[in-house]
Amino acid sequence: MAKKKTARKTRPASAEPAHKFDDEKYEGLRFSATYDYGELALSKAASYLGGQKARIASFAVSMACLALMIVVLIADANNLAPAIVLLVLSMTATAVSTNWHNMQLRYARNSSLGFKGTSSRRHVVVTGDAVYVADESGAEERYDLSDLRSVSADDDGLLAGFGGRRYAYVPSTAMSASRFQELSRELEAARS
Repeated sequence: MAKKKTARKTRPASAEPAHKFDDEKYEGLRFSATYDYGELALSKAASYLGGQKARIASFAVSMACLALMIVVLIADANNLAPAIVLLVLSMTATAVSTNWHNMQLRYARNSSLGFKGTSSRRHVVVTGDAVYVADESGAEERYDLSDLRSVSADDDGLLAGFGGRRYAYVPSTAMSASRFQELSRELEAARS
């Protein structure tokens, strides 16, 4: 019986090595993390924008408007104008609640979280006075810690907001659990 040859993937000799991020150029380095940044990471980062409280509030407004519309119609069946206004408000609040994540994604794409090119890797560096976000193309953004306005963190990741649609996202998988908790505490302290 003839022996089968196994196919192996070989990397061409002319292939460029992956971009290396240089942490040595930052003074006072406290934390650094490199991670793949794709649609899934963007979606997770977007979920921190506005939180879920606004989605829950819009659903509550929708239900309150429906209940109020029923009360208005029970009180006087000829009160169609207020009932129609309440119905439109309820439908609008329901649409916001249903499409909340899509609205977060749209906002994220138009912020610093959006894709600037074809880069699939991001590198975040935290120093004593700033947060730097770089990608493989060499583009780098600097956010002063004095501008830090919000920090949203859970077991999946952390989003630091600096105002003006400027954000730094770090997934928890980019560093050890203890370092991630340390980073979260330090950014929370810097915000105060």
